[in-house]
Amino acid sequence: MTCHAPPPDLIRGSLASGEGILSVGLPRTGSLSMAMALNTLGYSHVHHIMKFVSDDEFRKWGMAAHDHFPYLQGRDGKARPWPKERWDSWFGQYQGVTDAAGFLAPELIKTYPNAKVVLVVRPFDKWKKSIEDTLLKGVFGPLPAIWQHVLEPLGPTPNTMWGLRSLLSGWLEANSLAEARARCRHKYDEHHRVVRALVRPQQLLEYKMGDGWEPLARFLEKDTPDVPFPHVNETAGVNRRFTLGFLRSIRIALLTVLRVVMPLVYIWLGYRLAKREVTPMAVFSGLRLNLW
Repeated sequence: MTCHAPPPDLIRGSLASGEGILSVGLPRTGSLSMAMALNTLGYSHVHHIMKFVSDDEFRKWGMAAHDHFPYLQGRDGKARPWPKERWDSWFGQYQGVTDAAGFLAPELIKTYPNAKVVLVVRPFDKWKKSIEDTLLKGVFGPLPAIWQHVLEPLGPTPNTMWGLRSLLSGWLEANSLAEARARCRHKYDEHHRVVRALVRPQQLLEYKMGDGWEPLARFLEKDTPDVPFPHVNETAGVNRRFTLGFLRSIRIALLTVLRVVMPLVYIWLGYRLAKREVTPMAVFSGLRLNLW
């Protein structure tokens, strides 16, 4: 049996304390804007996947996807639900969760039944274009496949693309860009239907970006802030993170290959020198020509 460390000293209003906020609108519905809005309302500990870009974080998402999405379970197709202690060890110290948490909304709602739930709804056509231009192309395209299967195994962060792809593939029940596109409508409708069915009306706020502070502040029983509601366009930031991550993986992979290849080159040169098949001057001249 795996033991999971309890969350640190309980933060007031955290999920582990029996309160908290589950913002389970799907990614690309303004989740970063919502996270910042919750910060402004006094919730200082809010989880958003892009705030925690680490290999360990994406490993957790990948493991959660493989344990909860039947599509990734193989032949038996059975999910392996996590106990509350395991969720607490990851999310328990947060007062709110957003963004990728939407993919695991049913599990989080069942685990934290007393949490208030915010469902940010974006028109389907706008949402589909946004998620396709960022996450779908960033996960299901040819370059991400090279990233996951060639570059990541050579570096110290083998879980980043694996975690993202597991999450998207498991939720959409798709293994290619074409399949993902075809599944968007069904999964979008299913997501909203399931959340509405699981949450008591008095615990659920359906919110549209542009509604402003009033409905959110009233639902959370907070004073309405005297500042504009946050509006963050995440597209450029998401694409930039994909690009930087890919380039970093290339650099790490090249360094890994060099660490393996260079000793072999030195051994080969030493052997040739010992056999007098080449002279030190010839080696030097060859290196000089290659460098210049």
